[in-house]
Amino acid sequence: MGSVTAGAQAKPAKQPKQPARPVFAETLVEAEQGKFPLKIPKRGAVTLQLQVLLDRAGFSPGIIDGEWGINAAKAMTFFTYPDNKDRLTGDSPPAVTSVDRTTYDRLRSAARACPKP
Repeated sequence: MGSVTAGAQAKPAKQPKQPARPVFAETLVEAEQGKFPLKIPKRGAVTLQLQVLLDRAGFSPGIIDGEWGINAAKAMTFFTYPDNKDRLTGDSPPAVTSVDRTTYDRLRSAARACPKP
């Protein structure tokens, strides 16, 4: 058996610092993006904005939390490729990882057109 030193305690491992989640504000949603193509980040304010716009356009991104997950990715893909017939056979169109200006403007327009509850 090994000996135990009195008073010695193992230090807990340091947890990696998690980035702060963006705080929802209407000004964030209304902010205009300026650089295109717009790469969709894994998390952050742009991600939160895209999730809210998708939801308002009727393409549910799942939980609106500022983190890009599988539901948000699918919603963006189906919004970007509305005429792609792959979804009718159980397949998906190619995943969208960035948004061009035309798609972004169409998303903002669709989000404004849907009635708010």
